[in-house]
Amino acid sequence: MKFSWLWLSVILAALGLSRPALASVEFTIAADGGGYQVVIPVPANRVKLQSTPAVVQINGATEHAIADVDITHHMLWPDADGQPEFVRALIVTFPRPLSKNSVFALKFSARANEAIKPWSGGALNLADVIFSPDWLSASLYAPLRSTSNRPPDWFDYAYQQFGYRMADMESINQDPKIKRNFTTSAPWLYDRVYVLYQLYFKTGDLYFKHAARASAEIYRSYLNEFGYFSLKPGTDIKYLLSPGMLLDYQFYPSSQTRQVINQFFQNSSRWPEQYLPGHTFWTERNLSVALANAISEWEISHSSQSLQRVEQLLSGSKRMLEVAMKDNLNCLAHPYRVHEGRGDDVLVCSPWMNALLGHQLFKWWQLTGDEDAAELLMALATDVVERGTYQAPKGKIAGLTVPKYLVFASPSKFAEQMSHSDLQHACDVAGLLVTARFLSVQQQGDDGYFKDKMEALLLSCRAILGVDKKNHSWRVKPLRKFNWWFHSTGNLSWQLTQLDSVEHVNPVIGAGNK
Repeated sequence: MKFSWLWLSVILAALGLSRPALASVEFTIAADGGGYQVVIPVPANRVKLQSTPAVVQINGATEHAIADVDITHHMLWPDADGQPEFVRALIVTFPRPLSKNSVFALKFSARANEAIKPWSGGALNLADVIFSPDWLSASLYAPLRSTSNRPPDWFDYAYQQFGYRMADMESINQDPKIKRNFTTSAPWLYDRVYVLYQLYFKTGDLYFKHAARASAEIYRSYLNEFGYFSLKPGTDIKYLLSPGMLLDYQFYPSSQTRQVINQFFQNSSRWPEQYLPGHTFWTERNLSVALANAISEWEISHSSQSLQRVEQLLSGSKRMLEVAMKDNLNCLAHPYRVHEGRGDDVLVCSPWMNALLGHQLFKWWQLTGDEDAAELLMALATDVVERGTYQAPKGKIAGLTVPKYLVFASPSKFAEQMSHSDLQHACDVAGLLVTARFLSVQQQGDDGYFKDKMEALLLSCRAILGVDKKNHSWRVKPLRKFNWWFHSTGNLSWQLTQLDSVEHVNPVIGAGNK
């Protein structure tokens, strides 16, 4: 496999893999409130478990050490060999309540006689803190923004503006025009909690952290004793959404949240490793949920059982792809009847559901470097390039590139194009192609294969992100659209910046030439 070493150096630097393990982080107490503990998220590969932390208070140009501070970890970055080396989240317990605008720095020394101790559990009295944007945005898998000193681009700006609107559950629930509000099941699909926490990581705005926390608590209250979502009767696993709860645990650790994540993992373990003849229902969306729940369980428990489950799901997906490729398909093909619960046996794939799956594959690649996950993601994106879009035929959107809701392998009476509704998945499917190109450049040296379709879908995405002209507000209908637009696209702007930086250094890359 051919590598672009220039590109690889960009990736390593951005992900922090080329940085020394030691780090320090400054933080400011956001408000008075009696809290004397703070949670510190830590980017990957920055702080070794075997290191000595210390806290200093900063007053202008001077700083002094704080004695009697207890520092423990409650999350480690997982490692495929079962021996985690790096800290993911810390709890710093101060000897007294913290005052607003107090500034501290947490520093680490390599001279360590023992590892940082694990948190022992119990009640916490947490204070909100303000971190530097660069530190926070680098603490969730891959970076969420390029640099802190440039304004948000069009996509991140829209994400933030829609976030301010969508975070206010109380006003939305009181709006008589909104029938399917947060007391119903649909707005929780595609992991609202994760989408809001991701926006906090991206912006550093505590408003989104508090909104995510409130959403997590309400979401948890809707779970029944068996770990299923009570607003949706039955045992529908697509409502069991661990990634958001994992981030809630990162900032507000509790044994109850760990139990929820484990319940979701156990309940979604019944989802098959791959589609086989005889199955009556199968979709890429449910596969993405099963994979997400297995990854989240592995992230928090480091268990061999969860790691094995991830590997089984990836192996099953790879087998499905190999079968489909015999029919010149680059997707996890399955019968329409099985996807929809009715209809014929024409093979189908869903570009927008593949975007959900692609997000989990990219996360797994970020955590482990698993090339099978990267190759599977690029295959799904290849299917979008080859067969997954069409041009809107008429109206104000005429000429825009539209992702198909379903791709049919052969003619079917159930195949139909509804360009206005299909266009609502332009952003998430564009995100899949952006990630595929990102991986293609990193692994092979990009030949521009994904570029044209990626740019066309980004143009379509930009056309649908904006103020509701009728209501002059950042409204989203249905509410769950906010989640599917932004769940899998948190890294989109950062990835585009990385692609641009490489093209400016080496114009051949992405120009259609190897």
